[in-house]
Amino acid sequence: MSSRSRKTTILVTASTFPRWADDLVPRFVEDQLRFIQAQHPEIDIHVLVPHHAGASKQERASGLNIYRFSYFWPLRWQKLVYPAILPNIKQKKWLILQIPFLLLFEFLATWRLVRILKPDFLYAHWFVPQGITAGLVSMLTGIPCAFTSHSSDVQIMNKIPWIGTHLSRFFIRRMYAITVVSRRSLEKLKAFFNKVEWTIIEQKTAVIPMGVDIDQIRKGNQDAPVLKAQFGLSNHMVIFFIGRLAEKKGVTYLLRAFAQLKSDHPTITLIIAGDGPLKVELEQEAVLLGIGDRTQFIGYTSGKTKLDYLNLCDIMVVPSIITESGDAEGLPVALLEGLAAGKICIATDVSGADDIIRDGENGYLIPQKDIQALNTAIKMVLTLSEPQRNNMLAKARTTAESFNWRPIANMHYTHLFSDRNVRNSL
Repeated sequence: MSSRSRKTTILVTASTFPRWADDLVPRFVEDQLRFIQAQHPEIDIHVLVPHHAGASKQERASGLNIYRFSYFWPLRWQKLVYPAILPNIKQKKWLILQIPFLLLFEFLATWRLVRILKPDFLYAHWFVPQGITAGLVSMLTGIPCAFTSHSSDVQIMNKIPWIGTHLSRFFIRRMYAITVVSRRSLEKLKAFFNKVEWTIIEQKTAVIPMGVDIDQIRKGNQDAPVLKAQFGLSNHMVIFFIGRLAEKKGVTYLLRAFAQLKSDHPTITLIIAGDGPLKVELEQEAVLLGIGDRTQFIGYTSGKTKLDYLNLCDIMVVPSIITESGDAEGLPVALLEGLAAGKICIATDVSGADDIIRDGENGYLIPQKDIQALNTAIKMVLTLSEPQRNNMLAKARTTAESFNWRPIANMHYTHLFSDRNVRNSL
């Protein structure tokens, strides 16, 4: 028997996945899978994701076998998925017409790969659409299926009267294992079931967050004063945000809070790292608020440059919100990166941040959309004594250790792919 035939084969489906090396879409799915793969050479991971113009249809990267399926033609019209489905639909309502095509061709592509690869497990990131299509393939083939919820992916099914709830319950009951990235995500999942049903679902559900590559972040450690000098920010107090410039990130509230601080703190600079549909609008808002000269929009940032900004900043702000459509983050990876870099972080009490931050101990937790609370939190950081600051930073680093990708990836692997879980649920 060859080593290839002895391996356990896992077919993963996802909708957020890098299209190329320097892609700006979040990389947490890729990070989770590559850490699992690196620590478990006895498995073989294959990843099926939607195609985008310019991306390879099939490749091997980071130890993973990646396949991309087309869902609309001509290919240049495939605009639904990247960088994110809900914001894309909000910007261009007609894209909702591509959803049936995405579901159909994802199902067909999953079915085709199942016939070729004969996987031992199916694993879906996000319930919609991957959990539904993979769940259907699982029912037709008998291959056990698991999924990970990232918050709004389940909640969105409540927007579909009657059938949304029933479809969710139907497929979720048939999953052999489930992970959610935060306690808030768990509560959203729980809302679909009565008490009797939930006792069964709860047994196969675990709260396991995404992680952060602490080793990589700490390799880039440099003295903040040296970095500030390099970037022309000597003697500046730097507030830093990094993420996609979309509504759920709440950057507009950070700009408004910063505008209130500007006059009292002339050495404060706000740096916004990231790209997205709201970039131009946010740049214009900064000018209108009178902070254009004190706010730097540096665009998408990765690699060493990203690490440099993480290291030179004094305060990291994660002002996430829940949008009117229900779109929300599951757990902000940027917040984990800030803690790992040893920074004082301020985050809103939504989207899993309250699983990480203990207010006043390892950071500050504030209500979403509360400009005054954000303003007050920044002022509190500015007035910390050196012993207070050092104590908070030490606790931040300790918190980050518990989210290191290596143990986190193993937690995912154990819960999702252990024989025990499969035997107990089939």
